[in-house]
Amino acid sequence: QFSFVVNKYLGTHSDKDKRTIIKLLKKWSNNHKQLVKLKPNPKLQKIYPVSENLSELSMRVLFLSNKFARIDKEFVKDLKHRFERAFLPYNDVSLVLEKPLNDLITYWLRARNKSWK
Repeated sequence: QFSFVVNKYLGTHSDKDKRTIIKLLKKWSNNHKQLVKLKPNPKLQKIYPVSENLSELSMRVLFLSNKFARIDKEFVKDLKHRFERAFLPYNDVSLVLEKPLNDLITYWLRARNKSWK
């Protein structure tokens, strides 16, 4: 769903698609908090690092989505670092959202005359 809505948003720039993206980013931002509240489980332990990285990255992308938020070089540097960490595989677990997130972040940074590559 995320890849589809990001591709659609990048083509149309519709507010409806942006709201859907923000809703998903908010879910991801909160997922790790919910995960650590669960009863300890060795199988879940494998996904903790990936979950935490996605949560941290999502919070920053949410901030970036606010066109009135102040974005400086340090924020962009941290965003890039979080992005790279989010896609490192841990315990054979990895994310498959790299391209749509990269495209979305690049688009929102360009709208502010910023670059991260």
